[in-house]
Amino acid sequence: MYQEVKLLIDEIDIVNFDNVNIDFAGNNTVNKLTCTITDPDFSDATVLNSTLVFYLNYGCSDETPFFRGIIRDYTPTDKSVSIIAYDPRVLISGKTSTQISITDTDNYDGNTLAQFTQKIIEDTVNVTDDVKIGLDMLNEPDPPIRMSGIRGENKPAYDFIKEALNKASSLNLSDESYGEVNDWKVGIIEESDRANIVFYKEQSVNNEEESHVSISYRDNLKSYSYKIRPSPSVITGTTKDGQTRTYVDGNTPSGVLGLNLKEKFDSPSDIIDAAIRKVSLYSVQKAEINIQAGKLAYMSLGDTIKINVPNDIELSNMVHRIKSKKISYSHNKGTNITIGLNKDRTLASDYLRQAD
Repeated sequence: MYQEVKLLIDEIDIVNFDNVNIDFAGNNTVNKLTCTITDPDFSDATVLNSTLVFYLNYGCSDETPFFRGIIRDYTPTDKSVSIIAYDPRVLISGKTSTQISITDTDNYDGNTLAQFTQKIIEDTVNVTDDVKIGLDMLNEPDPPIRMSGIRGENKPAYDFIKEALNKASSLNLSDESYGEVNDWKVGIIEESDRANIVFYKEQSVNNEEESHVSISYRDNLKSYSYKIRPSPSVITGTTKDGQTRTYVDGNTPSGVLGLNLKEKFDSPSDIIDAAIRKVSLYSVQKAEINIQAGKLAYMSLGDTIKINVPNDIELSNMVHRIKSKKISYSHNKGTNITIGLNKDRTLASDYLRQAD
């Protein structure tokens, strides 16, 4: 297979590099790239905050970068330099970004999430002609997500974006059937000259008319592993004024399994809505799968695939949603692709500290 990877830092072609790892962790986290520059003469610490661009060129010549990011960590040794870069959303996340406060007297209650995102980026990031975060593809979720009630002091703007998305996900049950939870997420789409921030909705796992990419041992599936998680059937929640409600799901093939909701709700009906959503979410995420593949590198988070392994009824003939993606490249081993399906990955402390 054709592959000629390419790495640039501030538009300068880096020839001697190896051990590239790119983590698209999902769950609204910032994408991360690590690599090693093996040129001993490369020791310029001014690369911090420089723009790094990587072309994977896996089986084809990339028209746009596979990853674009800002270098945030730089560790030289006598033989090499280790670099860590994060996608441009790092500029509105973490302690090094502009911290903002949203209060009862100074807030964005009249704004949609897309309007808030555009204003923050224009006011704090794209303050010169050098566009760091593209806004050309910024879109409104449908229905629009409102910033009403979002509050906090001295926090990165990205924290408020994620809070609004999570709040909308917890409340929105419209047009969703049992076993179908399609959340809105925030991500990046690359163009040739910039990375654009976008909101995207995860694809349906129940749409039988939609064609899905299929993978099998005859078609680039190398290995897979998974674990099955039983769905909760008795879910209890509490309102802000202390009322308790319990939802019992009628479909209990795995027996009775209890779950307590940590949130405090405005009303008992909100508890029931959240419980129904939780059952639906668990049914979609029942099989937590990791696959090693020879393709799918260019699939996006939220896309859906089918796995054709006839001897495994838990996986075959079912639609699975891509939740995370890891790509690694080295001169000795080539490219390895790991895809996480169905369940959002738990955030590691490394990501929580990504921009500190």
